[in-house]
Amino acid sequence: MVVAGVIGTKKLIYDLWGDAVNVASRMASSGEPGRIQVTTSTYERLRDTYRLKPRGTIQVKGRGHMDTYWLRGRRDQPEPKTTPAPGLSDNQDSGGNPDTMAQPSETGGT
Repeated sequence: MVVAGVIGTKKLIYDLWGDAVNVASRMASSGEPGRIQVTTSTYERLRDTYRLKPRGTIQVKGRGHMDTYWLRGRRDQPEPKTTPAPGLSDNQDSGGNPDTMAQPSETGGT
């Protein structure tokens, strides 16, 4: 559930609260530049229309371990050529291969 509201009496600010907002923020902050990371529930909704690749399990603050996926594009469009993420060589997989994926403790994540 997401709750929205206006805060303030002189300078009004519109804001959103809720678990979905927190998880979306964590997906964005624990992702990689130029890539879209989604949760299992989002994967379930998108998998028939979009190409998704398992990233693996990540530690998400306030939620514990979560399985996540990379959104790769629409199924009806060709998959773009990819280049390695910054800091990875051409033979490393940044897309969720557990054998090559950095663990949170190795990246300084929480």
